[in-house]
Amino acid sequence: MEFLWDVLNHSEGPRVRDHLSHGEIQLWEFPKPLASELLGFSIVLLHKYLEENSFDKEDIAVLYPVIASVGSYQSRFHPVALVQKQVLQCCESLQKWDLLPIPSLGETNELQDSVDHTLSFYSEIEQIFHLLHNQGKTCFTTEDCSNWLQTDKWVVSLQELCRERISNLYCPRSVLEAVVVLRKISTQCYQVSDNIVSTSQLRYQQWQSKTLRSRQRQNYRRLLCSVQSLSPVLRLIITIVILNLHNIHNVSKTPDSEYQLYLK
Repeated sequence: MEFLWDVLNHSEGPRVRDHLSHGEIQLWEFPKPLASELLGFSIVLLHKYLEENSFDKEDIAVLYPVIASVGSYQSRFHPVALVQKQVLQCCESLQKWDLLPIPSLGETNELQDSVDHTLSFYSEIEQIFHLLHNQGKTCFTTEDCSNWLQTDKWVVSLQELCRERISNLYCPRSVLEAVVVLRKISTQCYQVSDNIVSTSQLRYQQWQSKTLRSRQRQNYRRLLCSVQSLSPVLRLIITIVILNLHNIHNVSKTPDSEYQLYLK
């Protein structure tokens, strides 16, 4: 069913049903290979859910491998799947921060002050992780959370969470609304990260070629300083997004007042 929803219905998928029903594609112009795929998959679903003795086993033996793989299919275009995809993109983008070229410390003395300022964030970050852990929303221990957040272990943990299956068939409206909010947050995090990567690379090249004006040099120094503290904050936000996604069906069980507060 997830495959059919992906192909026929979800707004960011092929939307075959909408294109046909709205007259955007004439039936005789519909691609024959795609029609064959849909028909074949529909036949597979039919055989999967009918009684085994309804058909000759020899006639449908060719379908068994496909039937076996149906249960492992995961949606590509459902809002939940899109949030998982966006979280992975954020992880990849944030990993690039460690590879950003920066001027030597002798050229930017403010960097050391930035490191000291960043340390003040870690106590607050650890408090948040302890709260999440006490609510049973984490897949890791609370020991040295700040260091974990800045290592490859963080990336591996989020990749594992994104690969885990989350039920997305027949989601209540409240769940879909909450997923939309999570996707907006992850999209904004990705945009911030991507902008920092591209801007840092450009400014470094201009710094090396000494083509930056005085105000641009000052802004570049501020950017380098902000990266030190912004990195753990963005990683924390992305972690909270994926943890909330795994508990997303709980929002349909909450009272309306708590639900509205959750969305805000």
